[in-house]
Amino acid sequence: MQVFNPVAVAMKPSLKHACSFWHDDPRCAAGLGFALLLIMIALPLQAATLFDFERFSDQLGGRQSTVYDVFEDHQGFLWFAGDTDGLLRYDGYELMSWSEGFLATETRHNVSTQIMSRSGRLWAGSWGNGLQYWDPAEQRFVQFLHAPDDPHSLADNRVQTFLEDSRGRLWVGTVAGINIVDPEQPNQLRRFAADQPEHPLYRQRIWRLVEWDGWIWLATSNGVFRVDMDSGEWQRYLLEAGDEAVDHERSDEVRTVALAHGRVWAASQLGAFVWAPAQGRFERVEFAHDAARAPPRINELLESRSHGLWVGAHDGLYRIDAATSAFVQLGQRGQLIPDVDVRALHEDDEGNLWIGTRDQGLIFGRRQQQTFAPLRERMPPELAEAGGRLSSALLTDRRGRLWASFPGGILRQDEAGDWRSWRFDPRDGVRRVERLVEDARGWIWLATDGGLFVIDEADNLRAETRIFDLLGVGVLPVSELWIGRNGCLWIGLWHYGLACWQPDGDHIDLLLTELQQTRGDSIYQLASDDQDRLWVATRYAGLFSVDLEDHTVQRWPLVDGDRHEPSYYCAVPDEGRLWLCTGDGLIAFDPKSGRKQSYGTERGLPAARISGLFKHPSAGLWALTPNGLARQLPGRDRFVSYGLADGLPGLGLQRNAVTLDPSGRLLVGTNRGAAVLQDPELPLDYRAPQMVLSRVWIGREDLTRQLDPHSPEVRLAPDQRDLMLQFAVLDFHDPGRNVMRLKLNGLDEDFGPLTTERSVRYLNLAPGRYELVVEGWNSRGVQAVQPLVLSIVVAAPWWQLPWVWLLAASVLLVLIWLLVQARLHAMRSANARLQVMVDERTRALADANAQLRTQSTQDFLTGLLNRRGFTDRFNSLRQARAQTGEPLSLVLFDLDHFKELNDRHGHDAGDRVLRQVAEILGQQLPESALAARWGGEEFLIALDGLDSADAVAVCEQLRAAFRDCPVAADGTMVSFTATFGVVVSQAGGASLEDWMRQVDQALYEGKRAGRDRIRVHDSATRT
Repeated sequence: MQVFNPVAVAMKPSLKHACSFWHDDPRCAAGLGFALLLIMIALPLQAATLFDFERFSDQLGGRQSTVYDVFEDHQGFLWFAGDTDGLLRYDGYELMSWSEGFLATETRHNVSTQIMSRSGRLWAGSWGNGLQYWDPAEQRFVQFLHAPDDPHSLADNRVQTFLEDSRGRLWVGTVAGINIVDPEQPNQLRRFAADQPEHPLYRQRIWRLVEWDGWIWLATSNGVFRVDMDSGEWQRYLLEAGDEAVDHERSDEVRTVALAHGRVWAASQLGAFVWAPAQGRFERVEFAHDAARAPPRINELLESRSHGLWVGAHDGLYRIDAATSAFVQLGQRGQLIPDVDVRALHEDDEGNLWIGTRDQGLIFGRRQQQTFAPLRERMPPELAEAGGRLSSALLTDRRGRLWASFPGGILRQDEAGDWRSWRFDPRDGVRRVERLVEDARGWIWLATDGGLFVIDEADNLRAETRIFDLLGVGVLPVSELWIGRNGCLWIGLWHYGLACWQPDGDHIDLLLTELQQTRGDSIYQLASDDQDRLWVATRYAGLFSVDLEDHTVQRWPLVDGDRHEPSYYCAVPDEGRLWLCTGDGLIAFDPKSGRKQSYGTERGLPAARISGLFKHPSAGLWALTPNGLARQLPGRDRFVSYGLADGLPGLGLQRNAVTLDPSGRLLVGTNRGAAVLQDPELPLDYRAPQMVLSRVWIGREDLTRQLDPHSPEVRLAPDQRDLMLQFAVLDFHDPGRNVMRLKLNGLDEDFGPLTTERSVRYLNLAPGRYELVVEGWNSRGVQAVQPLVLSIVVAAPWWQLPWVWLLAASVLLVLIWLLVQARLHAMRSANARLQVMVDERTRALADANAQLRTQSTQDFLTGLLNRRGFTDRFNSLRQARAQTGEPLSLVLFDLDHFKELNDRHGHDAGDRVLRQVAEILGQQLPESALAARWGGEEFLIALDGLDSADAVAVCEQLRAAFRDCPVAADGTMVSFTATFGVVVSQAGGASLEDWMRQVDQALYEGKRAGRDRIRVHDSATRT
């Protein structure tokens, strides 16, 4: 069995600067920035699998001396519980203390165990400070301590272990019993067997718990107990009993119990044991490597992803084969990392080991897949140094001999496996071999930066200068070689062109002289396709093809516009298309259609610059980069990459240093020697990593612990404008080569470039809601399960808040409404006043109009109708009676001797008489009668509905009233009389003028007859 011994101590650069960041954070946990002790130890668990063990120690020294527990949460973060810094979280880049503000203690943070429940609560069990949990949703921690007067309080303030069972209950094992926490009531503890002080588990020290087959299995200081999850019934098992028991004061103490590969395992100071259900007991796991050695005192057991168990003991790391139930021999003493007291074990999804130790901190065992093996391991010691240097050209010739260059020389392994070396004459100035090719004779031609060389059949290395003589130039660097079927040696000459030369002749054909136009231009690769075309990839001039029959040259411009063609480091024909290597990734080019497809780092390539490409017969397409090797996944457009952790001696892959070794395995050259692909059937089911938010700073305040992992959201107050975020691709294989890209929706439209930089800072984000999207790829090029999506809410100042604007708008609208209402009120008041004035003026005008109308139809002295008023009224009345046929009488009377009265008594007396007449008319006449002062002392009366007899009667009443109503004048009573003329019409068709003529005749007849009498005019008979 092959044994690998520890090698010299070395610093791991990927972890060296773990604490370097934007600012110095005093809470950057102890352990940020690692001093690493590298112990290279082989582990023959499966073919070509190794572990690099690195010890994490704090830069201050002596911190985190003991690690009791290692736990991986659902996001993929690793958590370490220790005796100095308490609780630490690790994201593959740096450790962060989680104890400050969480563990409420003034003493040192001695955490013995931790777990993150399915509800997202982080539970921590301490040694002396009880039990606590942190609830990120409620932003608070809860502490439980032992209380002697509470039977259900914490059994003891020294918590040993946790188990979350299949029902979500948390089992808390202490040094003096068990507590159970129901997931629905996290603030309440229930003491197991609280009312049974005689129960064997009542005050028992619990070391470890597992669940299996409906039972809770407990490792205690008094054996293994099995407790029914429902009934609480228990059974006790001793690992060894009776005469087989070892005479030891702790022979019954079981330090750990584990469920591995469907079986229950237990271990103690007596060794390891496995449960045998048929026998109903634990049976010993054989440890027979050294009969003189007792089994190790075991502290921890861990199921391994391969069919075995890791065993953490007081003196190192052991392994058990689960199939044979026996220890596996590791190294000369049977264990790894000897003299280390192992107290905690964890194996991540990549198979890496995380080892917590007593007094020696945390040890990381990086699983080495050993996909590649350095070629120098095949070489004798005197050549191994040369085999570990830059290997820029490789070749396997037809005889199966392997050729490999190194700076200033050539190595060869012959058919028998023997090695030989050649060195160039220092005067030739050869530092680098660019290409090795074999001609039909078996000669090996070497393209070097010092010219053209050949190793002939006699194994003589000599310079070949005839080509330069034929061209008439001095010796030029040769960058590329290719041999055609006709034996023509195609030679790429630095800054000169492409030459086709038959080594046995003197003819030479020089092509591509345009290379001379640009200083430093050269040919990087020559490759032929199935159409007898030789493809030429150049440094500056672009891509060309040469017809191998007539040597015609065709240029293939692939860049549009005035841009320069990129440097083409390779041109590899592949099933009708052409792969081109550039500084910005791979290009798949179809010469027939002109279509192009690009492949960059987002497809898993470890670097944008692709220096070479190789098509393996069974392992597919391989890309060579300055940052490692990448293999295209079968049937997919993605690549997985390989680096130092996969056995490559260096990351700088050389463009022409790739071939198949004599056994058909891929051989690649790097800056630190060549490496052989161990097995072309590589695993392709690599685990996709998690992309997580690792740290958050607002201003200079670290708010990481306040984030809820189930719903990450960052909120900035109006006065907070400085946001710093840190991310992590949770893959521990080679964290330094993990890459990511991001965009901030609401600010950026597209993703930024891929980068290993894992932090971003935003200053003065405008108020609003943003969505940060971060995509990540691990060192192998496998994309994260899903991108990180983080909501960022920047609160607006109070004066920019919507409700403030709404309130301001409402107040403004109210003010506008009040102003409008005030204006409307003023306008309405003015209108009202104007309306009053208008109404008053209207009434005045109406009164004036009424007065005018009255004055126009009424006698001003007597108040009776005047001539005009009577005429209008009488005409209407006459027309109405003409339609109804009712009688209508007209009376005209004249005051007798009125002129004499005026002359004797004056006009005032005459006026009083006139008014007295009007008053008597108002009293004596019926309401339907019309009375008017017709002029002077003449009065006219229309009697509606009265015939001549009735009219005469009315006139008699008036005549009598006049006589009986004298008027006082000059101290005397003046009597007056009147003469009446009456006319009656039955038809009413005559006009007022006709009526007046008739009634006037009757009046004058009365006057001629002596006055003070009544005369009626009859149209038939005059009376």
